[in-house]
Amino acid sequence: MGNFAVHFNSNLACAISIKTSGPIPMKYEVCEITVLPLDSFYRPNKNFQLLNLSIQPIGSEHSGTHMSEAKFLKYKSNGYPSDKSAWLFEHWYAKLNLGKEKRIIPFCYDWPLTKMFLGDWLGFSYLDLYFSPEYRDPTCIAAFQNDMADWNSRQIPYPKTKFSYLLSQSKIEHDKLDDTLTRARQISELYQVLLKKSFI
Repeated sequence: MGNFAVHFNSNLACAISIKTSGPIPMKYEVCEITVLPLDSFYRPNKNFQLLNLSIQPIGSEHSGTHMSEAKFLKYKSNGYPSDKSAWLFEHWYAKLNLGKEKRIIPFCYDWPLTKMFLGDWLGFSYLDLYFSPEYRDPTCIAAFQNDMADWNSRQIPYPKTKFSYLLSQSKIEHDKLDDTLTRARQISELYQVLLKKSFI
C-alpha cells in the first residue's frame, strides 16, 4: 500500500459496490458486484485485478424482483449462476495473495446493508475470512463532519447523506451509468474528497 497507508497493515483497501434484485437481504439477492482495489492514495490500484461480476437472479420470474424487466433479463442471460459466481469471487480473492490473515478493507456506501447481501451470497461464516471489520463508509464520514460542524456551532455540510447527494456536494460527476464499476470508482473519489474536507 505504500507509506501513506501503513495503518492498513498490509490489508488491501477495496471500493465495493453491489446491485441487488430488491432492497431486503435474504429475500433478494446480489445481481452485480464490483470490488475495486485501491492504492495508498485511495485511487484504483493497477497492481491488482478488479472483480466485476454479473449474477443470475435465482428466481425465474421478473415479478418477484424490484428491478425493471430489461435488467432482469440482462442478468438472467448474461450473469453467472450464483454458486459459480461465488466460486469466481473466491478464486479472484486467492489470486490477490494477500498473505496469512490479511483481508479486504471495504470502502463501501452503506456497508452494514451490503455485508448482509454478501453474507447471503458467499455464506455468512466466510465473510470474516475475506473482509476486515475496519470498513470505511462515506455515510459515517459525512455524519462525523456534521457532528463536528454542529459542535463548533457551524452550519452542517451534509443535511442529507444519500450517495447521490454526497456526490453532488463533492462535485463528483454522477451520470446515468447505472453499474457497479462506475459506483465503485465514485466511492473512491468521494472518499478522497471527504478526507480532504475533514482537514478544512
